[in-house]
Amino acid sequence: MQSTISLVNELKLGERLNLAVGANRRGEFGLLLALLSANTAEMAQFQHQKSSTAQHYRAQFTLAPEQLLLADLNNDATVVDNSAAFHHAGTEGFRLQDGLTQEALVIRKGEGEEMQAVMANCDYHTRKRAEKMNNPVGVKAAALIEQLTTQRQMSQILLQV
Repeated sequence: MQSTISLVNELKLGERLNLAVGANRRGEFGLLLALLSANTAEMAQFQHQKSSTAQHYRAQFTLAPEQLLLADLNNDATVVDNSAAFHHAGTEGFRLQDGLTQEALVIRKGEGEEMQAVMANCDYHTRKRAEKMNNPVGVKAAALIEQLTTQRQMSQILLQV
């Protein structure tokens, strides 16, 4: 027996999942779970109107100004550096100084900004898989271990002579 209730968005999903479980329709239950997106921003309850902007939400919730992600050292002469506060006053002093004058979050992994934006939109497992593909540290470490083993064997041979 098929259900006649249409599924419009995620808000009706709970009801449909309950009906599928109650009627022992495992196929429909699996299909409904497979239709879910891993990105919560795509869910209906998080959809916002086009007129709403980040500034609107910052004003509505009285949030601080957005922290810079990347400081341009060539053009901006007033780059904030709170490292001295950390060395003189420790972690608490650094947090206080960073709260008063926030420094830019410089997060560059040797990738371009476009690639970082793409990876930020991927799920956790995809990012980890891409890191393993782009980071041959394991191969370099294995080659280094092999080279050290060979050198140890050569030094033992030289000591015997």
